Amino acid sequence: MNGKFKRRAGRCATPDIIINASLQLFNLHGERRITTNHIAQQLSISTGNLYYHYSNKEEIIIELLGRYVDGLVALLEQGENNTKSLFKMAQLLTKTLKHQWQYRFILHGRSSLFVFNDLLRSHYLQLEKYKIEKSLETLFLKMNREGNICGSERAIKQLAKQFQLLQEAWVSAPERVSSTTESALAVNDGCKMMLSFLYPYLGNTWRSTVERICIL
Repeated sequence: MNGKFKRRAGRCATPDIIINASLQLFNLHGERRITTNHIAQQLSISTGNLYYHYSNKEEIIIELLGRYVDGLVALLEQGENNTKSLFKMAQLLTKTLKHQWQYRFILHGRSSLFVFNDLLRSHYLQLEKYKIEKSLETLFLKMNREGNICGSERAIKQLAKQFQLLQEAWVSAPERVSSTTESALAVNDGCKMMLSFLYPYLGNTWRSTVERICIL
């Protein structure tokens, strides 16, 4: 593996410390290149200490998947309470993209995470179908009822799905970088891209605001 891991002193590790270190390493180097030995080395602990909390790397990834999905759902639920304000919705969209960027290894490494690992694949697909897709669909249907997004119920459900796919594609694009400054700019560009995608479906009140935000 290229590069050296930054060591941190300490004889014991809590589950949260292990999870945070794993997330950092997965994002920097890719999940396939990181083993439990690397995670233990990063924390300056024994693998036995790590295995006390997590039996293997799959358990760590499942925990990270749960945190990723729960964070997305929480942001979507906030959106349901702010659908009358495009400004607040744009703020939440930015927070959502930042959250997805924080867990970008999941979307970057789908081919290795899910295609070749049936346990992780089934776990993620269940979370995605029954949490993310459902929450996003509920949010879009509410905006439709309030007249801020136009279309039939069937069309709105399809739009929600397309919106989700576009968000994931934005995060998993190979040109995304990890520096703080560039990632912040990328999130801003991503937010404008998502709003531009929604523009043709917006009601007149929201269209004029998006025109100013995105300079359409």
